[in-house]
Amino acid sequence: MSKKQPRPYNYPEPGATKRMDAPAALLPRGYRASEERIHIGSGQRRWEHAWKETLSWGIQRKSGYTVLPIHPPQPHPEAPSVPHAAEPIPELAREGMEVLLQKRFGPLRMKMPVRVVYTIDEPARKGFAFGTLKGHPVSGEAAFIVQQNPDDSVWFTLRSLSGPGKGLWFFAYPLVLLVRTGIRNSYINALAGPIS
Repeated sequence: MSKKQPRPYNYPEPGATKRMDAPAALLPRGYRASEERIHIGSGQRRWEHAWKETLSWGIQRKSGYTVLPIHPPQPHPEAPSVPHAAEPIPELAREGMEVLLQKRFGPLRMKMPVRVVYTIDEPARKGFAFGTLKGHPVSGEAAFIVQQNPDDSVWFTLRSLSGPGKGLWFFAYPLVLLVRTGIRNSYINALAGPIS
């Protein structure tokens, strides 16, 4: 029995957000790169809150996304890999983990499959990046990184590399660029807001 192939990425270079400080010529052609570094507070409690929210998909949840695991393929070759709505993500982001992000934008309910491309787990720097998979309305990668500096300040870095999706999603890309600011602000609020 053959093993079902994983859903492919819908962009050319997984891991590209690691190389965003490289010359633009090394980034995929036709993609927009952005990076923002935001001070979100200070102290050990803020640091622990920030990295735990980041690695447990809390940023996405607090920004209105439903985060569902995508299970590995079933034994039967015709059985699709599907999310199971009743089961929360049981672990921190890890390389290779696939999730389905769902969010309503007005009357539209968007389903966005992603895979964790890499993680960062250092004493004072933690985070991960996910890449978009076939079926996602946009094409690219986003990295969510938190860092505690020696002065005890805590910073959030949001890196993204994005391009239009495939098929009809190609025409929706300008709308995606418009809602991006609101999404960015909700990510910051998830980390800089009250600590529960």
